[in-house]
Amino acid sequence: MNPSTSGWIHKFFNSTHEINTIKSISVLDFYEELKSCGFIYGASVHCVNDVFEDAVLSDQEMTKINLFASLFNIYYHKYPSNTVEQFIETSIDFYEVIKADASSFLPDFFGGKKNAAQLEKIIAKRILFDSNILTKNFSSVLTNTLLYTDVLAFKSYLEDPNFSSIEYIRNIETVIENVVITTISSKKHKTSYDKQLLKLLESSLRYHEHYENPKLTYEEHLDLLHNELEKRYLLDITCMTVWDDKNLEISEIDYIKKLGHDLHIANDLINNSILKVYDFFASHKEELKYLSNTNPVKNFYDNSSVMVKKLILRNSKRLLLELSQSKELVILLSQSTARELNTEEKQKVKEQLLDICKAIPSLAIFILPGGSVLLPLLIKFIPKLLPSAFDDNRIR
Repeated sequence: MNPSTSGWIHKFFNSTHEINTIKSISVLDFYEELKSCGFIYGASVHCVNDVFEDAVLSDQEMTKINLFASLFNIYYHKYPSNTVEQFIETSIDFYEVIKADASSFLPDFFGGKKNAAQLEKIIAKRILFDSNILTKNFSSVLTNTLLYTDVLAFKSYLEDPNFSSIEYIRNIETVIENVVITTISSKKHKTSYDKQLLKLLESSLRYHEHYENPKLTYEEHLDLLHNELEKRYLLDITCMTVWDDKNLEISEIDYIKKLGHDLHIANDLINNSILKVYDFFASHKEELKYLSNTNPVKNFYDNSSVMVKKLILRNSKRLLLELSQSKELVILLSQSTARELNTEEKQKVKEQLLDICKAIPSLAIFILPGGSVLLPLLIKFIPKLLPSAFDDNRIR
């Protein structure tokens, strides 16, 4: 089976042993297997539960299989008597529901007959790997770390097709962002990397929900999580955030344990989450050389400024054309270099920039899951791109 060629989903279901293996594992146990293979950490090093272990697969192909297998495992345990065709059709229906948040990288995949070929295209676009080293860290770590939100949203969709899956994903990402910020803030001794990451995340969140003055309290954020899967996932993302080659600070361990207790997770599962992230990255340093032995989330920020700047320069003509049609946005971007925008202005900037990113396929990275953390960098570089024709809008 080759997930890089068409027809791989049918071959997937023709593999009786592998399918029976996936069916036999409970949803919670399957989640633990996803941690062991790296999918939860955004870095698949093998297929879940070692299915297709004899196949030579790339990290992209393994991630495709792990995402697809996760969706199937969730579906099977909800509807064990349904057919493969029903699963495929339901999966496409789900992605059609959430396509509003992904219009730039799920184009023209909907409508017509729902079949395996259509689902293959959707999954390929959900997993964005880029051969360009500047974008590799973003696509393979940050975005694919958040791929499990697809599975969580799919689970909620199966329980209630009328449930707002888009709003669900937004809530999950908001909880993750706010808890990650609190995690870094809990460190007594912050490195320059910690401070950089914290500053960028804070800047991102102020465009919708600043962590120091949130619309929701810490407790209200956690109340948005309703099942065991969501809670374990948040705890594991938190553990990954503080991972490095050194020992955890006491304050970090205390924070992780407090979070686990607040999520009503058993002590043995909390300890397992802490140990498993260490074991995974320690065991797979060779396969994950792009991590450079650093925290995978922090590693992304190494090249983020360079990446965003190059994206802007490469798309400068199209970007300027789109900006020229939004005088208010140009004025606000120019003013942001000289003064602090108020809450309403920041929201306008965010919404209008995201609309522009949706119109320029190369900038789809900014509307991917987690892409909002890059918006402050986009806002920082755009005013420098504005030509003299826009000078009347600048504050000197």
